[in-house]
Amino acid sequence: MPFAKIGIMKVEVLSHTADMGLLITARTLKEAFVASALAVSSLLVQGKVWRRSRRMIELKKPDRESLFVNFLNEIIFLFDAQRFAVGEVRISKLGRKNLRAELLGEHFSPKRHKPGISVKAATYYNLSISKEGRLWKTRVIFDV
Repeated sequence: MPFAKIGIMKVEVLSHTADMGLLITARTLKEAFVASALAVSSLLVQGKVWRRSRRMIELKKPDRESLFVNFLNEIIFLFDAQRFAVGEVRISKLGRKNLRAELLGEHFSPKRHKPGISVKAATYYNLSISKEGRLWKTRVIFDV
């Protein structure tokens, strides 16, 4: 299975029937959220994404799992609705039920980017967010 390792963070693409998943390992929960967001963006867009503009996201959800799924779905929505490709994620607040993040990126450019996989949504199927020892692990399955 393909994966990328950045410092202590590890991103692994999971095979799943008619869907796709990500398994993220990071030192902190914030790093796991950031790595997940960037992994989703790299599924949607191939090529370097410049940090030319920004979008702010503020979410309040009933639990951490809903927060995680909705955060990823916001990134998918921004790409689908506005063709906004994310190149950097800065989370300024992450609680059990709320999140504030700045997304830096640019409008999708067919001259510089190649379309990636058509990701429809992050799902709750087989979703997990856990702390194992000193590391955080997240697993999410996407409808593609």
